[in-house]
Amino acid sequence: MIFSTTGEDALEPKKDAPKENTAKDKDFEQLLIDSWNYPGNFTKNMVVKTADDKSLLYMVVERLELKYYREYWLLDAVLYTTFYEKEGKELMNPSYSCAEYLPVIIEHENNMKDSSLEMNKLSIFNSPLKVLITYPEGRDKDVYLNAYAEILKKADVFDDFSTMRKHLVILGSRVNGEIFWEFFAYKNGGWIEISKPKANNS
Repeated sequence: MIFSTTGEDALEPKKDAPKENTAKDKDFEQLLIDSWNYPGNFTKNMVVKTADDKSLLYMVVERLELKYYREYWLLDAVLYTTFYEKEGKELMNPSYSCAEYLPVIIEHENNMKDSSLEMNKLSIFNSPLKVLITYPEGRDKDVYLNAYAEILKKADVFDDFSTMRKHLVILGSRVNGEIFWEFFAYKNGGWIEISKPKANNS
């Protein structure tokens, strides 16, 4: 599912979102399954961007028609529209590349026990959509979702995390050789599941 990345529509599916997986998507799903037990390789397949080896997030960015930058201000990944160039470049030191704004910022954490720190990091950045991707691996997901909610309640000083600066949690699980994803949107101090678990190949 592909989402809008602006303002109050930041978690609304785009009308032109692809409805079916392509053969390329299927091949990549198998790559994720095969690398599941190898954290370094799995992280590379999820978030790393190189010229010839595109990650899952890079493929999503292509569909959203945005640009992708790794390790921007210590964030795992950011999606952006443009950097300051030409008429705006005089605002910045010419040796720096700075995004005008960040429609989407992403933290990917293989180890869920460390994920609350990542949610704290996301909460302090200004972006229409902030995404945490992590993996329960047998842990009680509700304990962590409750912890994330408490973090966001404390950080929501302008009371706009439910309307303008939204948070999305994506939980991945591997069951019987298939990967399942669950999606939770922060709303009014709690979490709303916005998509039921669905296997990649279903």
